[in-house]
Amino acid sequence: MKLQSKITILFAGCISLVCSMAMLLALVQSSGFNEQISTKLNTQLIESKAAQASAWLTQRVDELRIISRSNEVLSMDMRQIQPFIDRLNDAFSENYGNEYGTFAVGGLDGLGYVTEQQTIDVSNRDYFKALCRDGTEYEISTPLVSKTDRSNIVLICYAVRDAAGAQIGFVNGAISLNRLTDLTDHIDFYG
Repeated sequence: MKLQSKITILFAGCISLVCSMAMLLALVQSSGFNEQISTKLNTQLIESKAAQASAWLTQRVDELRIISRSNEVLSMDMRQIQPFIDRLNDAFSENYGNEYGTFAVGGLDGLGYVTEQQTIDVSNRDYFKALCRDGTEYEISTPLVSKTDRSNIVLICYAVRDAAGAQIGFVNGAISLNRLTDLTDHIDFYG
């Protein structure tokens, strides 16, 4: 084999080796870049869904605030409260994800009206005790099973206060955990 052929083969081999190394380096860098982009997009998606869930829960708290300040509730007269709560349960059950029994109103004894067929006693529940003890605006329960429709729920227990600011009762708003889960549907993570 001639010297010129040997040099050509050696040169072609070196060029091939350099090109292979460059392609391998580009592949490694693009893989890291794709992973960074994927991580960033997943983080943005999680933050977006968390903000959506937070906004939805904030709206629920705002609704309870309005309900707690209504004349019917402030009267703490069950003859006025019962038809008011019945109307609320009918109007808002779809928003909260419960078939019925979304709201309850009760006094400091922890006994509350949900529907004509359903009352609750929250006097021994931690969230109610914390609400009465700490003087907070509201407390959120741990997950539990609704006695009205057997769905998994959390309760937001909102303090009802008189004009002087003294707590005179509570408003509970049940939130279906399935409804919260709906907000996070269609999130798929790969790798």
